[in-house]
Amino acid sequence: MNPHEKESSPRPPRSVILTVASRCNLRCRHCWPDCGPGAKPFFLSEDVFRRLVDEFAREGARSVTVTGGEPLLHPRWLSMLEFCRRHPGLDEVCLQTNGTLLTEDKVEALASLDGKELLVQVSLDGASAEAHDFVRGEGSFARALRGVELLVEKGLGRRTRLAFTEMAHNFDDLPRLLERVREWGLKGLVSGTLVRSGRALEASGVSLPRPSQYRRLLHRYLADEAFKERYEALGSVSAIEWYKGRDGAEEAPCRCMEHLYLAAGGTLYPCPMLQAPAYGVKGVLEESVRGVLARAAEVWAPLPRIRQQRVRQLESCRQCPGFLHCKGGCMGRAHAARGRFWAVEDRCGLRQAVYRYGGARDRASKSAIEGGSVHDGEPPIPLQSLLPL
Repeated sequence: MNPHEKESSPRPPRSVILTVASRCNLRCRHCWPDCGPGAKPFFLSEDVFRRLVDEFAREGARSVTVTGGEPLLHPRWLSMLEFCRRHPGLDEVCLQTNGTLLTEDKVEALASLDGKELLVQVSLDGASAEAHDFVRGEGSFARALRGVELLVEKGLGRRTRLAFTEMAHNFDDLPRLLERVREWGLKGLVSGTLVRSGRALEASGVSLPRPSQYRRLLHRYLADEAFKERYEALGSVSAIEWYKGRDGAEEAPCRCMEHLYLAAGGTLYPCPMLQAPAYGVKGVLEESVRGVLARAAEVWAPLPRIRQQRVRQLESCRQCPGFLHCKGGCMGRAHAARGRFWAVEDRCGLRQAVYRYGGARDRASKSAIEGGSVHDGEPPIPLQSLLPL
């Protein structure tokens, strides 16, 4: 069989992200969906939620993520999680929250959901209020921090993961934040790079990390054994994972159409990163999941071929030492950030910094790293310089 034929064949969903509320109590500068205190109200009914979970599980999904907006604004959030926890077809249930609404009562209720593997993912975009509040609003860091502390106090530390959005102003906080994950006894930390789409397109001072910041993190990973050990146990950061896999083909291929995303209002997308209108399939709230997936199969049929053709046609990528690993990067990111599939993703410069890492210019001693003096000729970005005038 041609290897491309296998990639083009339909695959059952492995997981689904369900948006249960469009509204959020915060209005973050980097938010991709159109949510916030003034967003058009949408709350997924509990009956529809239960039907969707049942039917997605029947179609093969083993993981459900409950998200928003802010899902804790949904009046039935706990009952929804309880239903997922008891569902025989699911292996994992994840609650994604900004953490600011995690009161003692809510955390105690979460702690009562024993049995099924429950993961609470709290967004924390910095190791300080200065970095986090810059994008999420004044006081949000203190409230999110209190939420994490309550989770730890109630015995949910090992079920709690921090989610970090990489931006220029906060990227250098990653080592400190990873240390706090260790101190708190959390499950781990996962980071994802800012997507320049949605609100981030207009926000002042919000930008992707710089290549020099990725190189600094690699300096730390390779020279600081304590940090490396901590990272291997608790971290997942693209810069380091790309470095570890740069000499070979990427082991985890594109999972588009296996990890589905249901947006507020009921539009189903083939993955969270690919929210292009042309590939959104409506009707999930009214029709059976099987029927919608049958229609979606036709709408999404070109995507595997586009991915294959894209790899072959991105000639500029073939000279990159990381081509086999990257293959032009995520086509969903390329479309979200550049409006087209036939372009490299927006992190190309960051990927190249990783794939080409190791030259004389990038070498630094462990003592320089520990002393905080490794800057590749560029000092850390002062947050004040990013604030609007």
